[in-house]
Amino acid sequence: MPRLLSLREVSEVLRLNINTIRRYVREGKIQAAKFGRVYRVREEVLEEFIRKQENSNYPSSRKED
Repeated sequence: MPRLLSLREVSEVLRLNINTIRRYVREGKIQAAKFGRVYRVREEVLEEFIRKQENSNYPSSRKED
């Protein structure tokens, strides 16, 4: 069974404000499942989000012709 993280735990891992994490979920930047009144993020989803952020911070080394 996959490990599920609360939004608070996600905010602690990323060192971001909880409201920023809520906004990311609302905007679809971080995929989360809602169980009653609480959201949970699969650990794999968070790892993929981090990888995408790392990749987006490096400019392409290709030169345009």
